[in-house]
Amino acid sequence: MSIRVMLAVGDLPTAAVLRALLDELTGVVLTAEAATAADVAAAVAAEAEPDVLLLHHTLDGFPTTDLVRELTGRHPALAIIVVVEEPTTDQLGLAMEAGARGVIDAHPSLAELQHRTGAAADWSRTMRHHLDPGSGGDPGASRRGYTVAVCGAKGGTGTTLLAVHLALSAVGAGRRVCLVDLDLQTGDLQSYLDITHRRSIADLGAAADDLDGTVLADALFAHRDGPHVLLAPAEGERAEEVTETATRQILVALRSRYDAVIVDCGAQLTDANAVAIETADRVLVTASPDLPALRGCGAWSGCGSGCRCARRRTWAWCWSGTPAATRSSRTSPAGC
Repeated sequence: MSIRVMLAVGDLPTAAVLRALLDELTGVVLTAEAATAADVAAAVAAEAEPDVLLLHHTLDGFPTTDLVRELTGRHPALAIIVVVEEPTTDQLGLAMEAGARGVIDAHPSLAELQHRTGAAADWSRTMRHHLDPGSGGDPGASRRGYTVAVCGAKGGTGTTLLAVHLALSAVGAGRRVCLVDLDLQTGDLQSYLDITHRRSIADLGAAADDLDGTVLADALFAHRDGPHVLLAPAEGERAEEVTETATRQILVALRSRYDAVIVDCGAQLTDANAVAIETADRVLVTASPDLPALRGCGAWSGCGSGCRCARRRTWAWCWSGTPAATRSSRTSPAGC
């Protein structure tokens, strides 16, 4: 899910710098700009409330402290970050007292801007959820993309093919999509998509505690057909670098930046893909009509029933290699 940012800076050079940086950020969309205090108030209302407002500390030659108070009073879920030339403790204190979420340098690094906007957007969407009881029972639903985990009852049932087609279909529907290969030992997404990339999910394992847009962008491959792809490591022994904790942090970071995250879990249950199943909104299991596959279905089903949030998850069973005449008569195996 993209982060909607509004830029309110009267100084043209500063506005140009911030605009250029925002264009480089992953999952961030600049929705509106304003150069005067009057324009800011009108634009915020017209924009159906952006997630984050980058507001210069002076507009029209006057400090924007009162404007921050006015905006936060009218729009309590709006996250305002005050742009200053040289951030100081006093400026941070004044901004926070007025209701802003923090301050940022007028010429920030890309990593700093990604971190500040991401944290502010998370706060904004969480606040919006609590202020709007109709937004659903999941506290994070308003700020997270939809995740689908695709598993194979056994090898050769079309798990990766299904994951690829799901990602391409979602892109065709206008979604921002990330396709993740969590078949850490034998993943082969690069062959299906005809891509070569030096980075993989293993490179994010060590940096999982400090993920930002720059780190993610370096690991992801932007495919020409639309989806961003996070590959499995080329060396199977690197699979151990992708721990359960790291996987959870990586998937959370991706969900906050994409409308849909499609995870190819392969046919072997590991700590990493167990996390993907636990956190997914929907789990698809590909299977063929033979005894090994049916046993595999039972194994995946057992994994699902043991997850903490199994009641929120939708499971579906996708049969492959079944003649069309008999496909409608097939039923899920016991326990699936």
